[in-house]
Amino acid sequence: LEKPILTALKQKSKPAIEEMCSTGVLEKDAAEAICLLMELNGSLDTIESADKRLRPYSASVFGELMDEFEYVVRHINEQCREVAVHVDYALLGSYRYHSGIVFSAFGPGYGQPLANGGRYDDVMAALGTPCAATGFSGDLRLLRRTIRGYCNKSVMVPHGLNVPRKHLDELVSSGERVIRQMPEESRDSLFSVCDRELVNQDGQWVVIPLTMGCESE
Repeated sequence: LEKPILTALKQKSKPAIEEMCSTGVLEKDAAEAICLLMELNGSLDTIESADKRLRPYSASVFGELMDEFEYVVRHINEQCREVAVHVDYALLGSYRYHSGIVFSAFGPGYGQPLANGGRYDDVMAALGTPCAATGFSGDLRLLRRTIRGYCNKSVMVPHGLNVPRKHLDELVSSGERVIRQMPEESRDSLFSVCDRELVNQDGQWVVIPLTMGCESE
């Protein structure tokens, strides 16, 4: 039943679930819970409604998942106040390897997501390196519509440079893109995407041209 149930969830088709129930292939309690998932979408208030309506079905299954979901959604809402958050308990990922919360990112004037992604923990376990992971994919044909004019290169923050957060926020707010140099990453490897770097000169944080093969003090 997995495939038809997932299809019904994606299409938000209650009749499909109700038909499975009426023919006896799906238990009534399960059908009710699945149909309830389709109803639970909307503003942040949906989270409180979901908590009351889903936990009675199986607190051991839903409890931990719902707590994690609420934490992530509220954190996004607090940290990214300019983003409108819409929750959907029946939203499914496009790929079968997702293991946790999935998301879609929309923009004004677009009839489809600009990006889709989510958690896919332990996928690399098959290669002997289990690890936590989050990622997303996007359609470049859609994304290029948001780009206007020349695309400036980024400002590099050298590894180990203790920069106060407010200075990074100021750069981002002014329209700059900021890339931190990773511990094992050479300056030369970032030259294709960065043309400037942030340095401290006489106690002042300034942006200067990035030169190849030269490590800043």
